[in-house]
Amino acid sequence: MSESRDLKILEAILFASNGPVLEIDLRDKIVNKKKIGEYLKDLEKFYSNRGINLKKTGNKWSFRTSEELS
Repeated sequence: MSESRDLKILEAILFASNGPVLEIDLRDKIVNKKKIGEYLKDLEKFYSNRGINLKKTGNKWSFRTSEELS
């Protein structure tokens, strides 16, 4: 149950942020801290074929408009 909640928390933070978010800050907000990499990869895959994509730049994550649309 906390896995689903963790994914929702990460998604909400990333959508609501004005800019890229440090991975360590994302990790601090979830219960299963050791799974942060897995969660982010799951979200990255989920959004890979949509109008926005989850992108990692350095040690920060953010949603960006799909390259197909920009």
